Amino acid sequence: MKRIYITLASRIDSDRTDIEDAGQVVILDWDTKSVVKIVQVTSEETVSSGRTRGACGIAWHEGFIYVACRQQILALDPDTYTLDHSISMGEPTGYHHIGSHEDKLWIVCTGGDIKKSIVNREVKDTIHVGGSSISTGFKDRKHFNTIAWDSEGDCYHLYMQGNCVVNFTKNKTVVSGLGSMPHDICFINDDEFLVSESACGNLIKCNKNTGSKQTVFSRPVTTVGEGYRKMGFMRGIAFDKNTNTVFLTTAPGVIYELDASTFKERDKLTFLNSGPSCTYDILLDPRDW
Repeated sequence: MKRIYITLASRIDSDRTDIEDAGQVVILDWDTKSVVKIVQVTSEETVSSGRTRGACGIAWHEGFIYVACRQQILALDPDTYTLDHSISMGEPTGYHHIGSHEDKLWIVCTGGDIKKSIVNREVKDTIHVGGSSISTGFKDRKHFNTIAWDSEGDCYHLYMQGNCVVNFTKNKTVVSGLGSMPHDICFINDDEFLVSESACGNLIKCNKNTGSKQTVFSRPVTTVGEGYRKMGFMRGIAFDKNTNTVFLTTAPGVIYELDASTFKERDKLTFLNSGPSCTYDILLDPRDW
């Protein structure tokens, strides 16, 4: 069995103030191309606004599967997929991507352009990256979307509204001019990383040293669905260096297996055709890959 975890997000717009932050984690077995289980994840804290996204970022850290909800981080037992513990993140809401680096779990908040670290299940660091501390719209913030690290340990940020990737450690923009809602970033070697351009369905290969960028894989984005649920919206990226494979998710529920050298499609699985949810992030189980 080769397990892959994919988060599903839902956007619900409402005037209610007691909306639960609910989502799903889909567990796939890539050997059999089958769904093993779908886990419902619900934040224990209510959302104090009229919009909720459900399950967003997902990461493996210290033996648990961590899932970001709007105001909480939920830790699932990797054997039973039941909730082991949760961590309250506080204000602002909008916690999105998660990354594990050394002994810290880092959480990105799009709502306030901040990142927070967790050590021993407690929030330790809060770092502002610029923009408005309280968002009143896309124009007021960078929309800090994703975090990653290169082989040297430098930390990289993807800013959706800024259409760029920044080496935060060196305070340097390494790639600019990304368009159509860049969503995820994933390193595939010492110098190159991939970026998913959500709204146009493009996968971009970038070089951190030269700033070059090249479209290496594309899928049409159709008008079926609304917002980020449109068919073909490109989302999470994962890389397995042992098999030189890139895994890529598109909305509403499709996963592609690509050769990381040629970006030719090796395989594909559609596990969700329609509905209020769509793929958001992807995690390869380190015990299997």
